[in-house]
Amino acid sequence: MKLFITGGTGGLGRILVSKLDKNKFEIILLSTKKPNTQGQGHIDVVTADLLDTEAYQDYLQNTDVIIHMAAVTHTNKEQNYYRINTEGTRNLIELAKEKKVQRFIFLSTRAIAKEGGAYSDSKRLAEDIVTNSGLDWLIIRPAEIYGMDGGEAVTKLVSSIDRKAFVPIIGKAQYKVAPVHVNDVASALIRAIENKDLKHNIYTLAGPEDFTYKEFVNMILKIKKKKKIKIHLPIISIKIAAQILAVLKIKRPFIVKDQISRLMTIKSSDISAAQADLDFNPKKISQFIE
Repeated sequence: MKLFITGGTGGLGRILVSKLDKNKFEIILLSTKKPNTQGQGHIDVVTADLLDTEAYQDYLQNTDVIIHMAAVTHTNKEQNYYRINTEGTRNLIELAKEKKVQRFIFLSTRAIAKEGGAYSDSKRLAEDIVTNSGLDWLIIRPAEIYGMDGGEAVTKLVSSIDRKAFVPIIGKAQYKVAPVHVNDVASALIRAIENKDLKHNIYTLAGPEDFTYKEFVNMILKIKKKKKIKIHLPIISIKIAAQILAVLKIKRPFIVKDQISRLMTIKSSDISAAQADLDFNPKKISQFIE
């Protein structure tokens, strides 16, 4: 089976590619940078931008499945969300139809709402493009993924609790999180790829526990047997800080403008469809916290 994967060099992508059986799959990765695929078997890499369809269109010939994971996730240039996440998806869909690629698996987000900010809205619009494409599509909506390279929010929180005397918390911390391990997400994706009968379905991949952020912090503190001062930061203060960082054009700000909206939006934690179709049985995060 020939796979064309965008975003295959990101945190989830690297784990997915490492788990794919190279005897069963011919893998082509689209990446803006040359990745290190040493020791992973034969993988073809196309170094090109997602929007530059002419640079990679020939590689889609005779492709069985496109797995589209490439996305902009954190930026203060809101137009980039729509340029890459929405229009990039539209261009790839059109190319898939041109090259007669029938199956299209799209990695979206659990925060899929117009009120969730520009990132969420760009993904919502991209989902509309996918569902109206006429292809045999699947949409995967992961929750907060952890267990990748240490840079994700969940791992940063656990590390912060280890190192710092206090825990910063945005607002009253009643917004929900349902952390899911990267291995569980990657395994579900592989089952989605392998099952050709699955189409026109949307799957939420969340952890088995749906916490308020306050409950989540308390759970980590309990497991680690630590007592920390919790400092609640007013939401308005964080929004102002995000605006200032955007104006200053800080290269890697600790927060971008739309993150608060994304955090606060109501998200589904219903994994029943993924359990039934993808044998998705995620582990509790407590199994990974030491």
